[in-house]
Amino acid sequence: MIVDLRQVTDEPYEIFFDQTHDKLKSQLVDLIGENGFFNGRLTVLSDGPVYWVEGHIQTSYNLLCTRCAKDLEQEVNIPIKEILVVGKEDDEKNQQHKMNAKDDIFCSFLKDIKWDLGPFIREHIALFEPDQPTLTPDCWKKCTYYDEALKAGWAVLPTPVKPTKIEPETKHKPFEALDKLIN
Repeated sequence: MIVDLRQVTDEPYEIFFDQTHDKLKSQLVDLIGENGFFNGRLTVLSDGPVYWVEGHIQTSYNLLCTRCAKDLEQEVNIPIKEILVVGKEDDEKNQQHKMNAKDDIFCSFLKDIKWDLGPFIREHIALFEPDQPTLTPDCWKKCTYYDEALKAGWAVLPTPVKPTKIEPETKHKPFEALDKLIN
């Protein structure tokens, strides 16, 4: 889904998308699954070469519980607040836009005035996926399926990490020859 940012004028430009957009869906299928849903709304405002993007993406992930390996589906609402700058990141004027961005707003640089929404949406969905999903928030304290998972071999008990012995410095000193040249 390509958006020509020249269409963004003084009025807010609204973008709506969902799983009925086949090309966009094909870019997200490995994250949300073949039958996964997604939808969202983005509002774009123009300020010269800078575009303010706000909105949200709703989707769900098909995951496995980190604790017991049970299937789970997690619905998420991903907030979007970002600045898009058309041009190279190393341009001095573009660096000023990046420095003026507030802490909670990310700044992205576009090579072209035509903005491909696929990678943008994909990145936000991928970044929002949880590192250690669990069936319930208190799974780490009390999981009803954990013992079953251990017996079935889906999970293993964590083993303590043993500190390794630090080897003494080797006799070979590669820069010793340079020290002799200088002195």
